Amino acid sequence: MQEAYPQCLYGTFSHKDLGMPGRPIRMGHDTMVKGIDGKVRRFPSDTHSTSTIVMFQGDGPGDLPVILGRTFLRQLGMLYDAHKDAVLESVGEYVIDSDMKQLIYKVGDTPVQSLRTDIDVFPLPGAKWMMPQVSFRGCTYACEKMMLLEGKTAAEAVALMHDFQVFDNRREDDDIAASLSAASGLEARVFSQQLTSDSCVAALQEIIAKHGPVMLNISGHARILDAIESSPEGHVFSVRDPFTGNFLKIRDHEEFWSPNTPANLTKVGVVNPTDKLALRKNVTAIFLTQQPVRI
Repeated sequence: MQEAYPQCLYGTFSHKDLGMPGRPIRMGHDTMVKGIDGKVRRFPSDTHSTSTIVMFQGDGPGDLPVILGRTFLRQLGMLYDAHKDAVLESVGEYVIDSDMKQLIYKVGDTPVQSLRTDIDVFPLPGAKWMMPQVSFRGCTYACEKMMLLEGKTAAEAVALMHDFQVFDNRREDDDIAASLSAASGLEARVFSQQLTSDSCVAALQEIIAKHGPVMLNISGHARILDAIESSPEGHVFSVRDPFTGNFLKIRDHEEFWSPNTPANLTKVGVVNPTDKLALRKNVTAIFLTQQPVRI
């Protein structure tokens, strides 16, 4: 296991915070980053952008630099899933096991094993699956696979994953829908409008109730929206975010609809006034119907 710590990068954390000896904390191709809200999250690798060599803190003269992509470095302050103050329940997430010196995935309090050893595919409650994106821009590919794996057994999931390839590019919604249709044999549709969060929730509730989970794309980042529930405090979203690998139940908050949570957001519900225009954005939802593809 390779462990490393970006010495001077905002958003990372000291090994003293975890009480771990040596040099945290880069594990395999994933890097654990402490966000501006204090929560530690998994970031995927960024190997395709112009790279920057970053020196890492260690214990001796034998320390070597590790290459991280510039896109990674620019986005250390982003919160890709949700501000921790908006999280009501963590259904599944990566956890640093300081005793075992490794990264594990837990559903509730129970560690779970990946279906494969080369990429992570974790079982979740309700015959759902978490597939964290392998590459920095691979969110739509991970979400597409999670939609195709919906309701499948472990054996069926293994069979569906046999041809998975790693891509590191963004895609247009129509291209994603066409790929979903080709893989599933079912008609995929795209719901798209320039919306605020208030007007978006009712439409998404109707789609999910009729068709199941949707691939929600907000300003270039895709995640799976599984459910929208009502509570005395407002709407509650069940969201699988492939960037962090977290499966969360979160309360509706305006920043969820912004293009990732802005780096200057230090408290949920408080946004710099200059960012208000960013809170009106293009939201699309891609979903599978039960109608066979028309030939």
